[in-house]
Amino acid sequence: MSEKPKNELKLIKLLYDDNFKTLYLIKREGIPGFLFKKRINVNYYTQNDCLKPALEEIYLTKKINHPNVLKIIEINKSSNNQYLYIEMEYCNGGSLEECLKKYMELYNHPFTEEIIQHLMKQIITALEECNSNNILHGNLNINNILVNFESEQDKKSLNMLKATIKIKNFGILKQSIKTMNIGPYDTQKTKQYKSPANDILNMGIICYQMLMGRGLANKINKNKNFCAKLDIDIGTYSLPIFISQELVLFIKAIFQKKSYTKFFYKYLLQHDFLTENIKKFNKLNINAIPGLIEQKGAFIFISDE
Repeated sequence: MSEKPKNELKLIKLLYDDNFKTLYLIKREGIPGFLFKKRINVNYYTQNDCLKPALEEIYLTKKINHPNVLKIIEINKSSNNQYLYIEMEYCNGGSLEECLKKYMELYNHPFTEEIIQHLMKQIITALEECNSNNILHGNLNINNILVNFESEQDKKSLNMLKATIKIKNFGILKQSIKTMNIGPYDTQKTKQYKSPANDILNMGIICYQMLMGRGLANKINKNKNFCAKLDIDIGTYSLPIFISQELVLFIKAIFQKKSYTKFFYKYLLQHDFLTENIKKFNKLNINAIPGLIEQKGAFIFISDE
């Protein structure tokens, strides 16, 4: 571990506190902007047999140097070894989940396709970097993604096109990709962290949440603007009728894939939804997508694989 930084520390605000960890907002002399400082209770982690995986998470995160992964600046321990201190870069926008909720309150609709395109590119490139380092996230969800805005005005107006996302909280049950077979995602809760494919599945769920403004758990959306349906391996879910054809195909590419290879992230990054200009996107054509049929006024996917 590195020595304690000599820069003078100023505590700005206590953000979170419980039995095993405390999170502060701090300022260090000579370092621009704010930092997060997390204090971990080593005794609590040891008593609950989770110190080793917690340390693994910290050092794996520190290993990744990517603009869309929350960067760890310093790791230190207290003189009595009771606490572990982790300083991380600060994000001014809160979680992606919080931004989505505020955005819906402000604009009365979920994120636009342009915003989804902007954010999904960042999420996928971050996961691709993890994959190239043989690291799983294992706990990817909309609350484990932080948002940083370029300016206070962008933050106030929730200008998501000027936002950078940072993935955090790599799951305690992560494992090295080298030790595992890359196959279909696992829907059993007891094994949900054990396949690289689950990072892809959870990434798809985040994409869907940004589009719909809610989670996959709710199968029925009473809003009359949402009258299409997507039938995939994990259930049947509604889609906006005004969705572009490119986004439908992008969502299908994530959810309908039966087996994922190590090149899947590169495949997604080359998808039309992420590479083409939004203004050139096509309206949904029911006859242009294999497996998409109309039934009782709704669109339904049936697997073509």
